[in-house]
Amino acid sequence: PAPSQARAVGPAELTVRPASGGRLMQHPVLGEISPAKHNAEAFEAEVRYRGNAIPIGIDPDGEEIEAVLALASKVVASLEEIDENSRIVAARDLLATHNNGWNEYDEVMEDGSTRTIHNPELTEDEFRDRLTLSAVNVLGVSNIDIWFEDGGLFWGHGVCVSSFDGLDLTGARAELYG
Repeated sequence: PAPSQARAVGPAELTVRPASGGRLMQHPVLGEISPAKHNAEAFEAEVRYRGNAIPIGIDPDGEEIEAVLALASKVVASLEEIDENSRIVAARDLLATHNNGWNEYDEVMEDGSTRTIHNPELTEDEFRDRLTLSAVNVLGVSNIDIWFEDGGLFWGHGVCVSSFDGLDLTGARAELYG
């Protein structure tokens, strides 16, 4: 859906009813759910969070769609907590990587020589504050990927926090992509 059609995050009961026009669905938490462009078995929704439109990818991965939508609804209903906890995971897994090399670069001078720029090391809070939630993917009934824009920490690479335990991020891991 267009950003103006995105649903605000908030609690609601879970019901799924097909909308007119085939596989489109209206959902009280996820809003309009449409078939994904890249995968005939998957779906897409969009919610508003902190003023931004956040795409929600939904892939049943062989599971019953109602169960997968239930997980996606729980994710959206607790998006603020998931965002905060995912930032903690990202800082735990990637802060040292940033502070041990990604905070340095070479700058080319007018005469063609280079000089190394050393940006200060970041604290966990500074690192977390630079991340911006950009998308969430739900795969089956237990896998969640939470995507962040890196705020320049890793020169535009995506940061993904993955949980194979649903909303429990205890064993989640963060990685760089792109």
